[in-house]
Amino acid sequence: MTSAHAYSFQRPPDGAWGVKRQDGTWTGMVGMVSRKEADLGLGPFALTAVRAGAIDYSLDILIDYARVVAGRGRPEVNPWGFLLPFSLELWAAILSALVVVLAIVNVMAMFMTSDYRVIYSFRSVTFHYIQVILQQGQCLTSVPHISSPQGPF
Repeated sequence: MTSAHAYSFQRPPDGAWGVKRQDGTWTGMVGMVSRKEADLGLGPFALTAVRAGAIDYSLDILIDYARVVAGRGRPEVNPWGFLLPFSLELWAAILSALVVVLAIVNVMAMFMTSDYRVIYSFRSVTFHYIQVILQQGQCLTSVPHISSPQGPF
């Protein structure tokens, strides 16, 4: 049995699928179908509302989920990346507050009784303060403690 239908394949002159121009006309294969230069357009057309206003779509023949694949690249490690969450002004305020608190703690250590002054010298207080800031402090049970009926002050 032979078919009496004749058909030909024709590519659009601009090689495009079809884009709507400023003047309302269409380019590419969508333009050929909308101008009746072709009865049917075959290709992976995206179903859009703008195109649906110019041409009629058939039922889906194939649904393809395309992906764009690219290399991961090399991770760049910034050694100062921990500073990025805060602005320069905030880091300056934090550093200033730390220096002020250190000064206050050392002044308080100067007014302690002589027993406590031996343990809490300027060097010792500063060192322990830096350990706390760097999260390297000792366990509270290992900190020396002197029992005095008067307390530290």
